[in-house]
Amino acid sequence: AQPSTTDTIKENATATTAGDRPKGRVVGILKRNWREYCGSLRPLQAERQRESGPGVYNKSDRVFIPTDSRLPNIMIQTRHSTNLENKRIVVVLDGWDRFSHYPSGHWTKILGDVGDRNVESMVILHEHGVITREFSESVYR
Repeated sequence: AQPSTTDTIKENATATTAGDRPKGRVVGILKRNWREYCGSLRPLQAERQRESGPGVYNKSDRVFIPTDSRLPNIMIQTRHSTNLENKRIVVVLDGWDRFSHYPSGHWTKILGDVGDRNVESMVILHEHGVITREFSESVYR
């Protein structure tokens, strides 16, 4: 009797040697696990030094540095660049172009000044998903 296709697959799977590594490729992403990230903007002086020439610099394109060093830097575009200097902000990812080194995003909220103890505490709580909003009146009763 001819073996079924599942029998053939099972035979092929068991016929691999210890030196072979399984291989595959990503064909699609069903859901992204993007959330809000806290951090601050790279200072303008550091960005200007990295630019290739004086005419290429655009004040609205900024690099966001997350507080979690495991995450990549995020490119954001903003007209409020000067208001965000030395501030802790919250950024949401919008996308990641396959030819770009950095994902793109936008800022949603200013938490406060860099180095302020209360602001840094809010960053830690926000990064770990701790809800910090005020209780409602019904909770107090």
